[in-house]
Amino acid sequence: FTSKFSVYEKTVIEVDFPDCNMKLLSGKKKQFCSLIKFMKFLGKYNWHRGRYSNDLVVHTAQTGHRITLNPETARKEIQDFDNNLPKIIEMIKNAAAENPDYLPYYELNLAE
Repeated sequence: FTSKFSVYEKTVIEVDFPDCNMKLLSGKKKQFCSLIKFMKFLGKYNWHRGRYSNDLVVHTAQTGHRITLNPETARKEIQDFDNNLPKIIEMIKNAAAENPDYLPYYELNLAE
C-alpha cells in the first residue's frame, strides 16, 4: 500500500514479527531441499513400500510449502518435521544397506 505515499518524501515502514525462536528455522531450507530431492528420486525409483513409508517422506518434504501457505502453523510444522526426519533418515539408511542407489541420499546427511 505504498502508493498512498509520495515518492518525494521519506517514508519509514516498520514490520513487527511475532515473538518466536528463530533457531527453529536454522538449517531447515537445506533439509527441505534435500528431502524434496529424495522425494523426486522416489518418484522414479520406488523402494519397498511394505517396509518404508512414501507417505511420510512426501508429507515431510512438503513442510516448507505448507508453511508458505499457512505461516501461522510454522511452529507445529517444524516440530512435526523434526519428529519425522529421524524416521526418514533411518529408512534411507536401511534402504541404502539393501540398495546402493539410496546411498547418496543417506550421505546428504539430512540431519545437519
